[in-house]
Amino acid sequence: MSLDFFNDKLDLALLKLNWATYTITFTLFCLTIFLLFYPQILYGLPHFISEQEDSSTNYEFSLDKNLEEKFRELAEAIKHYMDIEKPYLKSEFSLEDLAEALDAPRHHISYCFRFIFMKGFTKIRSEYRISYAKRLIENPENDHLSYEGIGQESGFNTRSRFYAAFQEIEGCSPGEYRAKRLSL
Repeated sequence: MSLDFFNDKLDLALLKLNWATYTITFTLFCLTIFLLFYPQILYGLPHFISEQEDSSTNYEFSLDKNLEEKFRELAEAIKHYMDIEKPYLKSEFSLEDLAEALDAPRHHISYCFRFIFMKGFTKIRSEYRISYAKRLIENPENDHLSYEGIGQESGFNTRSRFYAAFQEIEGCSPGEYRAKRLSL
């Protein structure tokens, strides 16, 4: 149809268009625009796999009333993993690494960060890293470490990222933070 449109004269091509063509064209246009504004629908609704009892198939996708509870459990697992394993200390730690470690789909992990923690993954990762850096700064045994060394120990790749994250979260530089702690 598109080739005919370009091969025919414009007047003849416009005469060939009918209401079905207009409807299909409008629908495809709206769908494209809708996907631009809401790309998350391409991932589908969040779901968990549960065992099915009376069927020949082993699994089914379920969207039941306990879904929010399951996401809260996943959020607790994320928090526990972050607190115990401290994966954020690795500079290359990513959302994919977290999903792999917890054996959960990436979009479920992302959903937990956005709708349960109400923050993005990178923001929470930075908060964990800055919290660890603050403990290093407060410990007198680490006085030999430079701020760049503290940043690297905390999982930051560069000094500038460490300083920017520290400034954003604490409202001061690491040196100012240490001076405040010493004056107390």
